Amino acid sequence: MHRVFGVKENAEYRDREGAYIIPVRGDKVGVVRIPKGYFLVGGGIEDGESHTDCLVRECREETGYTVAVGERLCTAETYLFHSSIGYFHPIQTYYRGEFIAQETAPTESDHEFMWVRYEDIKGKMFFEMQDWALKKALEKRCGSGIISANMNRRDSMIREADRSELSVCADVIRRSFMTVADEFGFTPENAPLFVAFAMTAEKLTDQLDNQHRLMYVYICDDKIVGFFSLLMRSESECELGSLSVLPAYRHRGIGEELVRQAADSARSAGCTLMKLSIVEENTVLRGWYERLGAVHTGTEKFDFFPFTCGYMEIAL
Repeated sequence: MHRVFGVKENAEYRDREGAYIIPVRGDKVGVVRIPKGYFLVGGGIEDGESHTDCLVRECREETGYTVAVGERLCTAETYLFHSSIGYFHPIQTYYRGEFIAQETAPTESDHEFMWVRYEDIKGKMFFEMQDWALKKALEKRCGSGIISANMNRRDSMIREADRSELSVCADVIRRSFMTVADEFGFTPENAPLFVAFAMTAEKLTDQLDNQHRLMYVYICDDKIVGFFSLLMRSESECELGSLSVLPAYRHRGIGEELVRQAADSARSAGCTLMKLSIVEENTVLRGWYERLGAVHTGTEKFDFFPFTCGYMEIAL
């Protein structure tokens, strides 16, 4: 998808190709604010750079974050007159992406990175074409891990679970973990305590009432397709539990969004460390968590499980 903005006059324009990223978390998008307005994160492509190279560099300079670049969304160009450049022709390509972790302070001190609700930012981008790109990205509903531009706060993809939904949540958890059971040969006979067989609405209710876990759901196509809980272990540590995404909704960025939300919720609660456990033999899942900043800390073998428990943690 491509669109041209502005009117091309009979003048010599300076072309400038750029790459920009549109990260989404729940009902918020990541943008930078500088004195003259709001912009998408990104910038001009330097000699010898690929689009990905440009985005990695620009994200580090403008926000201090490492980034995972996703699929290309759309392109746009505009013709305008710039007070210092003259006749200017920026040509921009927009990508999905995930912000992984802030590793350093931004080097561009006048750039303030922020997460803003789309409803609060639409129509306010400095470039009309970036406002258009943002709208197009958000119009691609959660089937691609992105919220609809028409969603309001109440209908956000990620929200706290309601007590009345715990039966549905338990079903989502069981169905999600069943793919692991099938892959590794777990059954109700050899692993009766594995989540795919042991999770119930009653257990979630106990976790909510007696362990005071925070519980969140991911809404897509007007139904719950993802879940996670947070157990506060101390004032500074918490445990991520039952992270689940239904098989039909995987590979769309939903799992990453849930981990980001968990980290944000944990930070808001004052935690500096989020721990989690995995099936150690599931090397694919371990690698996925490591790409999201988790560090492997050890293993433990229990007689009642036909697998090894692996432990990981994410510094917040």
